Parts: sequence; C-alpha cells; structure tokens
Amino acid sequence: MSICAIIHNMTQEKNKLLKFNISYSAVQGFYWTFYSVAAIYVSVYMLAKGYSNTAVGMVIAIGNISSVLCQSVLSNIADRNPKVTNLLLLKLLTGLLFAFTGAVFLIGKNCFTLTFCYTFVIIVFTTMQPFANALGFDLERSSGIHVSFGIARAAGSLLAGIQCYFVGVLVTKLGEDSIMWEGLLVVVAIFLSFVVSGMLMKSSDTDPAKADQEKALSLREFISGHKAFIILSLGVVLLFFGNAVLENFIYQIVVSIGGDASQMGAVAAVGAIMEVPAMVCFDKIIKHFSYRTLLVVASVFFLSKVVMFLFAGSLIVIYLAYLNQILGYGLIFPAMVGFIDNIMDKREAIRGQAVFTMAMTIGQVLGMIIGGRILDLLSVHALLILSTVLTAIAVLIFSLVIRKVK
Repeated sequence: MSICAIIHNMTQEKNKLLKFNISYSAVQGFYWTFYSVAAIYVSVYMLAKGYSNTAVGMVIAIGNISSVLCQSVLSNIADRNPKVTNLLLLKLLTGLLFAFTGAVFLIGKNCFTLTFCYTFVIIVFTTMQPFANALGFDLERSSGIHVSFGIARAAGSLLAGIQCYFVGVLVTKLGEDSIMWEGLLVVVAIFLSFVVSGMLMKSSDTDPAKADQEKALSLREFISGHKAFIILSLGVVLLFFGNAVLENFIYQIVVSIGGDASQMGAVAAVGAIMEVPAMVCFDKIIKHFSYRTLLVVASVFFLSKVVMFLFAGSLIVIYLAYLNQILGYGLIFPAMVGFIDNIMDKREAIRGQAVFTMAMTIGQVLGMIIGGRILDLLSVHALLILSTVLTAIAVLIFSLVIRKVK
C-alpha cells in the first residue's frame, strides 16, 4: 500500500471518529439540556402555578418511580423484537416528550390535567436515559471505533449549565411560561440529534440491531452473589437523597438566603459546568487511581457540598460549594460504571448497572417526597440537616464496604 493510500485511510478513520463522537456528544448534550425543564425548574414553574412543596416533590417522585417501570417494559419489548432498536424507542419517546411539554405550556394553570402532563414530562424524559446511554454502544458497534461516553456526558453537563443560566434569565424577564416554550425548542434539537445518529449508523456496514446481546442475570441471582454490592447500593441511595434535595429544591434554598430565579439559574449553571473537567479527563485520572478509591473520594465531596449548603449564609458560599462537583458528581458516574464493568462479567455487569440506576432513582424519589414534606412542615435548614446526616452515613458505607465488593 502506498504512503498516499495509508494517509488517505488514516484521514478517513479520523473523520469517522470525529463524526461519531460529535454526533453522540450532541445526543447527550441536547438530552441533558432538557434536564432544566424536567428537574431544575420544576419547583419554579409549579410553585408559580400555586402548587405546594409537597405536591412538587410528589410529582417528581411519581415521575421517577414510573420511569423505572417504563424502562423495564420497553427493555423487554426491545429484547424480544430485534426491530425495536434503541434509536426507534428514542424517537418515539421524543415525540411523546414534545406532546406533553406542549400540553403543559398550553394548559398553564394549576389543575389535575397539568399535574398529569408534567408528571409524564418527567416520566418520558427519565425513561429515555438508559436508551440514550445505550445509543453510544450502538454507534460504537456500527462504526467499529471508540465512542467516548465521558466526553459526550461532559457535553451534556456543559450545555445543561448554559441552559440553566439562560432559562433563569428568561423566567425573570418573561415569566415561568418561558420554561416550557424554550423546552419545546430543546426537544426538537434532541430529535434532530437522533436523526443524525441514525444516518451515521445506516452509512456503516454493521447493523447494531443484529449485534449479539447477552441477557442480564435475574435480580434474585444477582443479589445472592453480590451482597456487598447491594449494601454499597444502599450508600448510593443515601448519597442521591442529598443530591436530589440540592438539585430539585435549589430554588427554595436560594430564596431562603435572599436570591431569586435568575440567581438560581446562575447557581445551577455553575453546578452543571463543574462536572465537566472530571468527566472529560476521566480516562487519564483512572490511570493513576483505582475505581474504588475514586468512588470513596466522590462520596466525600458529595458530603462536603451538602455541609457547605447547610452553613451557607450567602450566594458566595453556595457558588463555592459547587466546586465540590468537580470531584463529586463529576467522578461518581464514570467511576461507578467503570467499577461495575471492571469487577463483573458481562451478564452481571448488565444487572449491576441496572441496580446502580435503581439505587439513584430510589434516592431521588425519597429526596423528593420527604424533602417536599419537610419544606412545608419545617424549613430549608431542617431539610439540609437531614441531607447532611444521610450523606455522612453514605460516606461511611462507601468507605467500609467498597473493599469488600468482589
């Protein structure tokens, strides 16, 4: 083969690598941009429409619980029918997301129908997450090249941060309804990113729908063989209880120290952007530290963040608290995903990832239900005290159990 031919092939491979990674970064980027509508600004919108903190917590909690059931049903359908691909499911779910977001915008007043539609916005958005993650593996199988989840997920945090700040400004100037019409634009961008990904896969030789996929162990089989991991998952539940409180009730926390929606948007933006460095650099970080060490470090920084929130008397301290995101939230996802894949075979790892996701969801649901009730009956400070105690217990579990997970 001539030198010119070698250079040509190398250039083609490099272009292919860029195309697939940019495409998947767009998928993750636009998907997580909608997080502001489905989580961060739920309180802002629903409180403005006359809902209580308890009602807000219940809507988010029901949305998250129901999404777990939906994910299970859709996964079973996809397993039994090879024509039902991750991409097809994502396109259908995006259509539903657009419909329910539009319905919330058009209804615009406190009533059962709006509650129902906003709950389904959260259900559909959260249901999409594992399929959006799996799309990266589909792109990788179809192209034969490495598609970086870390960089793509970092794009999600970066765009979500920009979105949070932008929406905060819009709410201050135009009112809470701007959250929804801006969300509709994001849904269109999500759909277009799926279309581009589909075009790239069709241009490749391999059909990801035909790729062999190993089925996961049953939950009972997994629990019997991984008791230490199940205990570690309890730590994940407690860790994400506190995280859910800080993410979904950030508006109430900021208002309690004299802030408003615009300042809340800026705070949330800083928090999201702080996750980016560790995600982008994770491949380099893991060369120097073990997954076990990084998971314990991440839990400690989760605790540091909630403690700083507890004693924050000004927005400056809140901004400083989000520096903990760099080695907290920024490490927990790539470290846990890598840890599970590193210690388990493929069939176990599939179930392990599902248990990890389930533990996060349970923590978020409890955070929403209990957090909303405490806000209505007691105060922001009382909620932060509880979050601090539970996060400290989570750190203890991580520190004692992580070495025992085989």
